[in-house]
Amino acid sequence: MSEPRATSLPTPTTQPIILDTNIVQYSAHKDIGPEILNYLIELTRRQFTLSISNITIFEILSGSTIEQETKLLETLKLFSTYQVTDNVLLVASRISTLYGKERLLSQNISVPDKIITATAIITNSLVMTANLNDFPRPFLIEVEEKLIYYQQNNKRCVKDIMLLGPNYPFIQESFNNRP
Repeated sequence: MSEPRATSLPTPTTQPIILDTNIVQYSAHKDIGPEILNYLIELTRRQFTLSISNITIFEILSGSTIEQETKLLETLKLFSTYQVTDNVLLVASRISTLYGKERLLSQNISVPDKIITATAIITNSLVMTANLNDFPRPFLIEVEEKLIYYQQNNKRCVKDIMLLGPNYPFIQESFNNRP
């Protein structure tokens, strides 16, 4: 396993991290799950707190079998939950507008990912994801990268996991300069 590459990671007493749905899914996966869980444990030892948006509950359980649902509900119990409030929805709608203004093809970024971004902005949290396309620069910027190595079907695989932080100056400037 590689060491994480830090590029200005804060050293907080407790810094919240909101897990993207794909991280929760990977943490329950038989091949990559143990390595993801090791990284999550490492982060908690470094005084980070792990959370999800409750939109993740909807996103992760949609289309699941009874067996998958049971396993995923157990996994979800490991994390504290941020609620999707009216304020979160307001910020998510503003983010969606700003994405469109920046021509980021906001229709390709799901509503749940916009809600996770809005929650991170409101709660001063980082976002952990395995899909950078769902959390575009320059709205969120890379704070730490972790390469997770695992075996799948007798092949060595790697998954790039990113911690992203809201780029508050850019977001504020974009919001103030919108039409």
